[in-house]
Amino acid sequence: MTSTFEITSSINNSKICNTTDIQIQNSSFTNDSSSKLAYSYSTVEENLQCPMCHTRFHDPRVLPCQHIYCCSCLKRIISSNKSCTTTIVCSLCYQRFSFQNIEQIPKSYIHNNLLDLIPINYDIKGNCSKCKINTLLNLCPCCDYYL
Repeated sequence: MTSTFEITSSINNSKICNTTDIQIQNSSFTNDSSSKLAYSYSTVEENLQCPMCHTRFHDPRVLPCQHIYCCSCLKRIISSNKSCTTTIVCSLCYQRFSFQNIEQIPKSYIHNNLLDLIPINYDIKGNCSKCKINTLLNLCPCCDYYL
């Protein structure tokens, strides 16, 4: 059973403080299998690619801006600089961060866990054998939920 909720907001402007009242209203309940949440492997795979080398993450590291890069890509930047500290500029948000070595950049454990869920040699370009249009999805044979 899935639920659909509408979020309504009303803004109350007072002299003391500005507050926002948010109400969540249940608008409908559905119980059909077509409303099951499904992500294709290609959608997940897109989020597991390093924005620098454009390949699947290898030892993903998270910058303070929360963008993720491969450890090897960040190592190349750090090793190319001869000074004690290296400034890394995030290619997505252009924020600057200073590091002395790669160990100062924390690992992204959530991305490592996601990488473990997708087979290494999974073909992400496959299409549905029935409609020939949509990207492949995996359906759990036990509970009929899309994986």
